[in-house]
Amino acid sequence: MAANINRTPRVNGELYGDYQMAQYTITHACGHKDTLALFGPHAARDKRIEHMENELCLACWAEKSRNADVSHGLPALKGSDKQVAWASEIRQEVLPG
Repeated sequence: MAANINRTPRVNGELYGDYQMAQYTITHACGHKDTLALFGPHAARDKRIEHMENELCLACWAEKSRNADVSHGLPALKGSDKQVAWASEIRQEVLPG
């Protein structure tokens, strides 16, 4: 587990059966920080945190997608960061190359 994870939940949430929800601050691969509300067993939380810190944040992912589309001669996509990233991912799956 990486050292840049705040292992202490900042805010304890309500108890859901055997699970407790907590908020964790993580640092993405791009260096941006994000706060995630996670619940479930600690092993599942740790796996999710590890996955998220190896990914770009949503804004960086969308920007990377925009730049890749334009560099391939495709028109720029418009929409929210989440919409652009998702549409770009679909383009990559559909287009040859």
